[in-house]
Amino acid sequence: MGNFCTKCGAILEEDSTFCGKCGASTNKSATVPVVTTLPRVGANALSIASSSSKRNQLIGIIAIAVVAIIIIVAGFSILSDNYKFVIDSACQALEAKDYDKLINCFPPTIQETFERNRLNSGQTKKSYLSGLLGDHKIKLSYKVLSEDRLSKASVNSLFYSTDFYDDLETVYELNIKYTVSLDGDKSSSSSTMHVGKIKGKWYIIDSAISKYNFLGPIF
Repeated sequence: MGNFCTKCGAILEEDSTFCGKCGASTNKSATVPVVTTLPRVGANALSIASSSSKRNQLIGIIAIAVVAIIIIVAGFSILSDNYKFVIDSACQALEAKDYDKLINCFPPTIQETFERNRLNSGQTKKSYLSGLLGDHKIKLSYKVLSEDRLSKASVNSLFYSTDFYDDLETVYELNIKYTVSLDGDKSSSSSTMHVGKIKGKWYIIDSAISKYNFLGPIF
């Protein structure tokens, strides 16, 4: 049923906003739909967003790669600067009576001379090393008590007459306490050892070594 006009009493049609008889307002307003308009995204905007995303990904990949390279280089530097590596190798070679591993602990010129002497003797690597070590079961351990990087003058005084002097980059004088076990009989003592870096690699370079008595610093 329709409503009545409050002014003249006439019956109003449904949803009418004015009285059909007197024209008075019925106090009803038409509902106007609200339309939300979104801004249009152009092809350029999408392209810029995509390019920015790819750029950020590339930056991330480059950053990861740089960090990885730094870690690798740092790790290699630590390894190459650790003179203890060559001492460990010498001890392991003596225990295993490994000729090749042992002479590789000394400068190339010493390796060449030592190998030449072995060949001239007509002995195999095993027999040559056995002649020096005997048939003893050897166990070695050591501890570096102190280290001192030698000055150029000290290096000159100690190693000037050696074949590898010109190639020496860095030399350390080490005070080492070592324990030797021969067939289960242990003895401990202290000794001075010199290690030097030649072309980025560490070697045992004691003056006794230059005379090819490479067991001198250990026994």
